[in-house]
Amino acid sequence: MSEYRELRTISLDFRRISSNLLSSDDGDADVNLHRLMDYIEKTPFIHDRVHSVVDQVEYDFQACFPTHSSEWASTSIPVDENCHIKAIYDYMRYIIDTPKTNVLGQAMQYLWKSGATYTDIVQRFLENTVKPLINFINDEISKEMILDRKSGCANDSKYWDGQWSGFPTRQWLYYTQHKKRRISNGLELAHRKADFVASSHQ
Repeated sequence: MSEYRELRTISLDFRRISSNLLSSDDGDADVNLHRLMDYIEKTPFIHDRVHSVVDQVEYDFQACFPTHSSEWASTSIPVDENCHIKAIYDYMRYIIDTPKTNVLGQAMQYLWKSGATYTDIVQRFLENTVKPLINFINDEISKEMILDRKSGCANDSKYWDGQWSGFPTRQWLYYTQHKKRRISNGLELAHRKADFVASSHQ
């Protein structure tokens, strides 16, 4: 499998898993959070991009996401994006690894609108906490796919008439010759039709 196709598969899988998390209810939010973290840790490309940030930054995630408060908790997002990514990752690990801690319990600490359901509260919490990390990973995958595609165009010369061929050399020569033959046959047919129309009006 080419690197580009592998990245595309990773992108599709990650988008599905992260979408499931962001649309969670109070019954499956913890399972979906575990699945997202497992995918991050077990997928080398994503693991490397995330850990290239979080392993290089010293930042206490509770400065961004308080885990205990006598009043309504509120987020305090740092200006440095790397610190924000570090805080999100560590907060996810805290929720997953700490006994008797779950997504709903953390979400209930943040102010919610009157009449909101548990599902509303969980989804708003995930939107405000985990989604920036999801966006970061999606951006990293997209940038790598663009670079890989550009590199393939420059090195392989496999573009013709603005379309990707992907043919080996011998097949490519056959294809171009066959296409030229079809074009030539098409022009000959057009000329015959024109001659027939002209003769029918004489």
